[in-house]
Amino acid sequence: MRIALLGYGKMGQIIERFAVERGHEVVLKISIDNVEDFT
Repeated sequence: MRIALLGYGKMGQIIERFAVERGHEVVLKISIDNVEDFT
């Protein structure tokens, strides 16, 4: 499964770790630091 994370705080990092451990791919991470790249 390809996953996009909207928010990359503590919860986003945990979700990424669990997803990768289960063989999924995180294809996009949007956080407060890079939100301007998407507007």
